[in-house]
Amino acid sequence: MQFDSQKIAAHVQQHGVTVKYYQARLCDCMARNQGQPDPKCGCLNGFWYAEPKEYKLLRSGINFKNLPTDAGRILQGGCQFTIPPRDYSVGCDGEAIDLYDAVAFGDVFVLPNRNRKDRDILQRGVRDEIRSFDVQQILSITKGLTKYLPDIDYKFTNGVSINWLTGKGPATDEFYTVEYLCNIQYFVWDTMAKDRGTDETILPKAILCALRQFVNFKVSAIDNLILG
Repeated sequence: MQFDSQKIAAHVQQHGVTVKYYQARLCDCMARNQGQPDPKCGCLNGFWYAEPKEYKLLRSGINFKNLPTDAGRILQGGCQFTIPPRDYSVGCDGEAIDLYDAVAFGDVFVLPNRNRKDRDILQRGVRDEIRSFDVQQILSITKGLTKYLPDIDYKFTNGVSINWLTGKGPATDEFYTVEYLCNIQYFVWDTMAKDRGTDETILPKAILCALRQFVNFKVSAIDNLILG
């Protein structure tokens, strides 16, 4: 079967969604900390991420019957991104891209301008940075029943950091909860969600993704997934 690159590009441009792609690099703190991310390291749960690039991809729901057995059950809210064939992959600017071969477990796709609420638990003096990308707004910062106020107790800087003002906030090493709005983001779980058992690179690649969230009370087979 012959693929028409212009038709594929036109289909992606018409029906695709714009995503920001954060490529992951495994941090060596995992080796120093017995295979677990070091909470005192500056990485994001065991990964460093490159500056994002924008692409246009096709997004769809997950066909659970086609999941590989080792993937377990992807939580509700996950999705599948389809990357066009390698020879025909195009970016938002129409240029050829290498995403087809580059994408791997741990990478993150973010949907700009599509927000969701998330929560994270930070520890003062150990980790005062939110691990989500593209945080849009801090909704609240609390410790128990105590609520801290912006510009009175803390300042939010660089889109990730909680900077406590002198004499304010929880004590050093104490935990506190942050609620915030961020762009919807997905963690790459499986880059060969529909492996056709062929060496051909003219076929699209299906990327299976879990919703990237930091507070999840649901039970699933991949609850211990490193979110990055």
